[in-house]
Amino acid sequence: MPILRVTLTTGASDAEKLAVFQNLTTAVQRAVQAPPGNIRTILNEIPRANWWHAVRPPQGAASTPSTTTAENQ
Repeated sequence: MPILRVTLTTGASDAEKLAVFQNLTTAVQRAVQAPPGNIRTILNEIPRANWWHAVRPPQGAASTPSTTTAENQ
C-alpha cells in the first residue's frame, strides 16, 4: 500500500488540497499500478513563518536567519 507524505505551507483551500490528493493518487496509480483504494496520502501543513528557503525567505517571516548558500559563497 503506497503511503504519500506531503508538506505544504498553510493557506491552500479545501479544493486545492483535494486536487493535490486526486492528482497524486492518479500519478501513483499509474506509476506502480496500485488500486486507488490502497493509496494513502498524509498532508502536513506548516505555517509560512515556520518554512525556510535559504534563497527566498517565507512570506510573513519575522526575521531572516543568517544562511550560507552556494549562491552567496
